[in-house]
Amino acid sequence: MTIHFRRGLGVTSGDIAATVVTDTYGYYFANLAPGIYTGELVKPGFITTYVVGVSLSDYKNTGQNATAIKIPAADEIRIVLTWNEKPLDEDSHLVGPTPNNKAFHTWYHEKKYGYSGELYADLDHDDTNSYGPETTTIRKRVDGTYTFYVHNYSGNGPGGANTLSASGAKVEIYNGSNATPVKTYHIPAGSGKEIYWHVFNMTVNGGSLAFEDKNELTDTEPRANEDFDEGMVNTGPVSDSINVENNPGATDVITVGGLSAGEVVNVYDGYYNLIAQSAPVQAGSDSVKVSDLDLGAGSSTIYVSITRPVMGESPLLPVNILGEAEYAELKTTIASTFADHEVPVTLAVYQDVYLADPGVLLPPDLQVKVIGLEPVSTSVTMSI
Repeated sequence: MTIHFRRGLGVTSGDIAATVVTDTYGYYFANLAPGIYTGELVKPGFITTYVVGVSLSDYKNTGQNATAIKIPAADEIRIVLTWNEKPLDEDSHLVGPTPNNKAFHTWYHEKKYGYSGELYADLDHDDTNSYGPETTTIRKRVDGTYTFYVHNYSGNGPGGANTLSASGAKVEIYNGSNATPVKTYHIPAGSGKEIYWHVFNMTVNGGSLAFEDKNELTDTEPRANEDFDEGMVNTGPVSDSINVENNPGATDVITVGGLSAGEVVNVYDGYYNLIAQSAPVQAGSDSVKVSDLDLGAGSSTIYVSITRPVMGESPLLPVNILGEAEYAELKTTIASTFADHEVPVTLAVYQDVYLADPGVLLPPDLQVKVIGLEPVSTSVTMSI
């Protein structure tokens, strides 16, 4: 990626102060005189975007990052939102038609909409720290009317100064594999403190697009009362489906059940660092094991999520784990108390099994799962 730096905030044309090229991983270094610069990101196959960089006289300033946006595929529609420093977080919302005659809504809380195993639309980049870009992409078109609007998630700030109308926000729409937007909207400037910007309505009919220019600020959320389709809900794992073995050293094992073919389990530590990832679940199986982990000697919390082929990664589920010593003690207690426990012959086994008093003190929050029942003789019949 080539970056052309021009001196000044929001300067996108004129003399170039410096040009750098990122490495394979996207890192770059620019040696510039102290000041504020606007960097223009240029690469074939990508939409031209910008980064604001500050060069200091006696310090190497890091964190001057930007997002490179690919030109959409031939049958896709991409909507790009950018704005100035304040408010910090402006949110993109897209409401559109679904194959089952309902409506979908993509936003930061529901970033993807899928139907019958296919991805139809997604908020593929969500920016929460000024400037953007935020990108929303229609992957699979459904004829009908789409509505795009922006919410001032950060609020108007101290003294009501950080308003949408003062944010300099801009929305560009790209149709198919074209680096030039087919439509551009600039937010109406003014002194209003409305929290929504209703940008446009767009009617899709096959490959053609027709725009109704709204470009209005309002305190009423557009199309909030639609009959929304939940689509393919990207739920996280269920706590009862997760089993953690915290053994000494790097021999810990996490087993996750209730899965479908192609899904991948992700494990994060207490600082949200990815520490393990399973292979995709194989056809005919509904669980995976993540082995050779070292979760530490003490008790802690890990986080588990599921990455699905169409919907991407689910929300993270916190899982509290016992320390190695506590787990070893519990494992010994369970093995000696409940293994090969005989169910009385007169007991019909349904959802609950009431075990005899184990005679030992057990943790108050212990959950015991019956994982197998076998008759003690061929003459006994059990209802399970």
